[in-house]
Amino acid sequence: LEADLSNDTKLSLALEHSGQRVRGAAAAVSGYFVTFTDGSPTPFGRRDNAATDWSRSDIRRSGAMLSLEHHFSADWRTRLSYDRRKVTSSAYGGVAFLPEPDGMAGLSSFSSGIQNNVDILDARLDGRFHLWGRRHELAAGFNRSASRITMERGSYRADHDSVQTLDWAGRYAEPDWSAVETAPVDETRGRQSAFWLASRLRPTDALAAILGIRRSDWAHRVTDLQTGDAYDNRKERNVIIPYVGVVYELTPQFSAYASYTDIFNPQSRKDVSNR
Repeated sequence: LEADLSNDTKLSLALEHSGQRVRGAAAAVSGYFVTFTDGSPTPFGRRDNAATDWSRSDIRRSGAMLSLEHHFSADWRTRLSYDRRKVTSSAYGGVAFLPEPDGMAGLSSFSSGIQNNVDILDARLDGRFHLWGRRHELAAGFNRSASRITMERGSYRADHDSVQTLDWAGRYAEPDWSAVETAPVDETRGRQSAFWLASRLRPTDALAAILGIRRSDWAHRVTDLQTGDAYDNRKERNVIIPYVGVVYELTPQFSAYASYTDIFNPQSRKDVSNR
């Protein structure tokens, strides 16, 4: 939906709602292992399913985005937007893990629920200006996002029973989930924000120089909701990311391009020195 508040100002609203239903699987792992417990190969193929026939998952997505755009002049405009998204999923499954050489495997039943909330704020200003008798481009902005993921899991009953996987069609009695105790397992919170500035300068008709810089803050925290302890708590502040690019027009059809930048990709993996 769009509404013109004035000749220079436009308000936009976007709504989204979708769902996804999966039957016959409830997790990323629904196939058999390629080897038996003794290391010998299993006979299963891509069409064989290690999940019970009642395994299922449901995902619901909803979101809303509100944006306001204003033109100060023919050359300059600003845009402010807020995006709110929510994803809720639930899964019930049973999977036959680690078959023995005779085909027998323990069957584990589980239930889980995940709720993911994301908020995104974005603001930017861009336009064109004249310098040294030529027209150039400038853009600046700020963005911030915050997410919270809460995971709930039912009692995981490993090796509750055994099934013969060599001729199993996924038939197994579904547990009474109302009798299974569920509790929140962990909560993951993420937050990042950044200021950025970029410009495209045109010293000549054939040459364009692109200069940019981004300053970022980032935080990630996982909390065990059973104990209240944070077992993954990381932060990065004042991370500076430069960008330099040059485009030279060789002909109207071909251009040469070169650039340099850094990459900021925070992660939790460590080397042998625990760094």
